[in-house]
Amino acid sequence: MPAEQRPQTAAPSRRSSGSSFWKDHPILTIATIVVGIPGAVLASCQLLEPEPDAVDVGAAHNEVDATDVGAAHNEVDATPIESPTLIESPTPVEPPDEPPFEIDAFSLVRLYHSGNEVAANDQVRGRSLLVSGAVNRVQDARSPIVYLRGPDDLFYRVVCRLDAGQRPLARVLTSGQVITVIGTGAGARYGNPELTDCRILSASAAGRSR
Repeated sequence: MPAEQRPQTAAPSRRSSGSSFWKDHPILTIATIVVGIPGAVLASCQLLEPEPDAVDVGAAHNEVDATDVGAAHNEVDATPIESPTLIESPTPVEPPDEPPFEIDAFSLVRLYHSGNEVAANDQVRGRSLLVSGAVNRVQDARSPIVYLRGPDDLFYRVVCRLDAGQRPLARVLTSGQVITVIGTGAGARYGNPELTDCRILSASAAGRSR
Protein backbone atom coordinates (compact mmCIF):
# COMPACT_ATOMS: atom_id res chain seq x y z
CA MET A 1 0.00 0.00 0.00
CA PRO A 2 1.31 3.23 -0.94
CA ALA A 3 2.60 5.39 1.67
CA GLU A 4 0.26 7.74 3.14
CA GLN A 5 0.37 10.93 1.39
CA ARG A 6 0.25 13.69 3.84
CA PRO A 7 -1.41 16.79 2.74
CA GLN A 8 1.28 19.36 2.00
CA THR A 9 0.80 22.50 3.92
CA ALA A 10 2.04 25.57 2.12
CA ALA A 11 4.67 27.58 3.95
CA PRO A 12 3.35 30.77 5.29
CA SER A 13 4.30 33.72 3.14
CA ARG A 14 6.37 36.50 4.72
CA ARG A 15 4.30 39.09 2.99
CA SER A 16 1.10 37.60 4.32
CA SER A 17 2.53 37.34 7.77
CA GLY A 18 3.64 40.92 7.58
CA SER A 19 0.25 42.03 6.45
CA SER A 20 -1.42 40.09 9.21
CA PHE A 21 0.88 41.82 11.79
CA TRP A 22 -0.25 45.31 10.81
CA LYS A 23 -3.78 44.05 10.69
CA ASP A 24 -3.48 42.59 14.17
CA HIS A 25 -1.93 45.85 15.52
CA PRO A 26 -3.88 48.75 14.08
CA ILE A 27 -2.68 51.24 16.75
CA LEU A 28 0.96 50.77 15.77
CA THR A 29 0.02 51.20 12.16
CA ILE A 30 -1.61 54.58 12.83
CA ALA A 31 1.31 55.77 14.97
CA THR A 32 3.84 54.80 12.32
CA ILE A 33 1.89 56.66 9.68
CA VAL A 34 1.55 59.77 11.91
CA VAL A 35 5.26 59.82 12.76
CA GLY A 36 6.55 58.89 9.33
CA ILE A 37 4.64 61.40 7.21
CA PRO A 38 6.05 64.61 8.77
CA GLY A 39 9.58 63.16 8.70
CA ALA A 40 9.21 62.21 5.10
CA VAL A 41 7.83 65.65 4.25
CA LEU A 42 10.69 67.38 6.10
CA ALA A 43 13.28 65.19 4.37
CA SER A 44 11.73 65.87 0.99
CA CYS A 45 11.69 69.61 1.70
CA GLN A 46 15.36 69.54 2.63
CA LEU A 47 16.15 67.68 -0.55
CA LEU A 48 14.14 70.09 -2.65
CA GLU A 49 15.44 73.30 -0.94
CA PRO A 50 18.35 74.71 -3.01
CA GLU A 51 21.61 75.29 -1.25
CA PRO A 52 22.84 78.87 -1.06
CA ASP A 53 25.17 79.70 -3.88
CA ALA A 54 28.41 80.69 -2.12
CA VAL A 55 29.97 81.80 -5.36
CA ASP A 56 27.15 84.20 -6.11
CA VAL A 57 27.25 85.69 -2.61
CA GLY A 58 31.01 86.20 -2.79
CA ALA A 59 30.74 87.70 -6.25
CA ALA A 60 28.05 90.09 -5.08
CA HIS A 61 30.17 91.08 -2.09
CA ASN A 62 33.19 91.65 -4.27
CA GLU A 63 31.07 93.61 -6.71
CA VAL A 64 29.80 95.87 -3.93
CA ASP A 65 33.29 96.36 -2.56
CA ALA A 66 34.65 97.08 -6.00
CA THR A 67 31.86 99.59 -6.63
CA ASP A 68 32.47 101.35 -3.33
CA VAL A 69 36.23 101.48 -3.84
CA GLY A 70 35.85 102.72 -7.39
CA ALA A 71 33.35 105.37 -6.33
CA ALA A 72 35.62 106.54 -3.55
CA HIS A 73 38.59 106.59 -5.94
CA ASN A 74 36.66 108.57 -8.53
CA GLU A 75 35.43 110.94 -5.84
CA VAL A 76 38.98 111.60 -4.68
CA ASP A 77 40.23 112.01 -8.24
CA ALA A 78 37.45 114.48 -8.99
CA THR A 79 38.53 116.76 -6.16
CA PRO A 80 40.65 119.56 -7.66
CA ILE A 81 44.09 120.00 -6.15
CA GLU A 82 44.90 123.63 -5.62
CA SER A 83 48.40 124.61 -6.54
CA PRO A 84 50.27 126.47 -3.80
CA THR A 85 50.22 130.21 -4.19
CA LEU A 86 53.61 131.81 -4.17
CA ILE A 87 53.68 134.94 -2.11
CA GLU A 88 56.31 137.27 -3.34
CA SER A 89 57.94 139.30 -0.64
CA PRO A 90 57.56 142.98 -1.41
CA THR A 91 60.71 144.78 -2.34
CA PRO A 92 61.71 146.85 0.67
CA VAL A 93 61.32 150.50 -0.10
CA GLU A 94 63.96 152.65 1.48
CA PRO A 95 62.55 155.79 3.00
CA PRO A 96 63.63 158.93 1.22
CA ASP A 97 66.59 160.70 2.72
CA GLU A 98 65.48 163.39 5.11
CA PRO A 99 66.61 166.79 3.95
CA PRO A 100 69.16 168.42 6.24
CA PHE A 101 67.95 170.82 8.89
CA GLU A 102 69.23 174.30 7.96
CA ILE A 103 70.32 176.63 10.73
CA ASP A 104 73.02 179.26 11.22
CA ALA A 105 75.69 179.11 13.88
CA PHE A 106 74.17 181.88 16.01
CA SER A 107 70.73 180.24 16.11
CA LEU A 108 72.23 176.85 16.95
CA VAL A 109 74.08 178.26 19.94
CA ARG A 110 70.96 180.10 21.13
CA LEU A 111 68.93 176.87 20.81
CA TYR A 112 71.17 175.20 23.41
CA HIS A 113 71.05 178.24 25.68
CA SER A 114 67.28 178.53 25.72
CA GLY A 115 67.12 176.84 29.11
CA ASN A 116 65.98 173.41 27.88
CA GLU A 117 68.78 171.20 26.58
CA VAL A 118 66.42 168.20 26.23
CA ALA A 119 64.22 170.08 23.76
CA ALA A 120 67.33 171.22 21.83
CA ASN A 121 68.67 167.66 21.58
CA ASP A 122 65.28 166.33 20.42
CA GLN A 123 65.27 168.91 17.67
CA VAL A 124 68.77 168.55 16.24
CA ARG A 125 70.73 165.66 17.77
CA GLY A 126 71.21 162.78 15.37
CA ARG A 127 69.90 164.79 12.43
CA SER A 128 71.73 166.01 9.39
CA LEU A 129 72.44 169.72 9.92
CA LEU A 130 73.37 172.33 7.35
CA VAL A 131 75.13 175.10 9.29
CA SER A 132 76.54 178.39 8.06
CA GLY A 133 78.84 180.67 10.04
CA ALA A 134 82.06 182.60 10.26
CA VAL A 135 85.24 180.77 11.10
CA ASN A 136 86.57 181.54 14.55
CA ARG A 137 89.59 179.29 14.37
CA VAL A 138 90.83 175.95 13.03
CA GLN A 139 92.35 173.38 15.37
CA ASP A 140 94.63 170.56 14.28
CA ALA A 141 93.75 167.25 15.90
CA ARG A 142 93.30 163.65 14.79
CA SER A 143 90.79 165.21 12.43
CA PRO A 144 90.68 168.99 11.89
CA ILE A 145 88.18 170.96 14.02
CA VAL A 146 86.63 174.21 12.81
CA TYR A 147 85.00 176.56 15.32
CA LEU A 148 82.20 178.79 14.05
CA ARG A 149 81.43 182.03 15.86
CA GLY A 150 78.39 182.25 18.09
CA PRO A 151 76.57 185.29 19.46
CA ASP A 152 79.19 185.55 22.17
CA ASP A 153 82.36 184.72 20.33
CA LEU A 154 84.45 184.62 23.50
CA PHE A 155 82.55 181.77 25.19
CA TYR A 156 80.21 179.71 22.99
CA ARG A 157 80.81 178.47 19.48
CA VAL A 158 79.72 175.70 17.13
CA VAL A 159 82.28 172.88 17.05
CA CYS A 160 82.58 171.18 13.62
CA ARG A 161 84.64 167.97 13.62
CA LEU A 162 85.67 167.42 10.00
CA ASP A 163 86.28 164.15 8.19
CA ALA A 164 89.92 163.23 7.76
CA GLY A 165 89.53 163.77 4.03
CA GLN A 166 88.65 167.42 4.66
CA ARG A 167 92.14 168.25 5.81
CA PRO A 168 93.25 169.98 2.55
CA LEU A 169 90.21 172.29 2.75
CA ALA A 170 90.73 173.03 6.44
CA ARG A 171 94.32 174.01 5.69
CA VAL A 172 93.30 177.08 3.65
CA LEU A 173 90.57 178.42 5.93
CA THR A 174 91.12 181.78 7.64
CA SER A 175 89.46 183.46 10.60
CA GLY A 176 86.33 185.39 9.64
CA GLN A 177 85.74 183.38 6.46
CA VAL A 178 82.09 182.36 6.06
CA ILE A 179 81.60 178.68 5.32
CA THR A 180 78.73 176.21 5.06
CA VAL A 181 79.19 172.75 6.48
CA ILE A 182 77.00 169.67 6.69
CA GLY A 183 77.28 167.19 9.53
CA THR A 184 75.38 165.23 12.17
CA GLY A 185 74.15 166.92 15.32
CA ALA A 186 75.90 165.47 18.37
CA GLY A 187 74.41 167.49 21.20
CA ALA A 188 76.43 170.03 23.11
CA ARG A 189 79.50 169.95 25.35
CA TYR A 190 80.06 172.71 27.88
CA GLY A 191 77.36 174.72 26.12
CA ASN A 192 78.98 174.41 22.71
CA PRO A 193 76.88 172.61 20.05
CA GLU A 194 78.85 169.93 18.18
CA LEU A 195 78.65 168.36 14.73
CA THR A 196 80.46 165.19 13.65
CA ASP A 197 81.48 163.86 10.24
CA CYS A 198 81.42 167.38 8.85
CA ARG A 199 82.17 168.30 5.26
CA ILE A 200 82.78 171.80 3.95
CA LEU A 201 80.31 172.56 1.16
CA SER A 202 81.22 176.14 0.38
CA ALA A 203 83.45 178.97 1.60
CA SER A 204 83.48 182.68 0.91
CA ALA A 205 86.55 184.52 -0.32
CA ALA A 206 89.35 184.61 2.23
CA GLY A 207 89.27 187.58 4.61
CA ARG A 208 85.54 188.25 4.18
CA SER A 209 83.67 187.97 7.43
CA ARG A 210 79.99 187.79 8.12
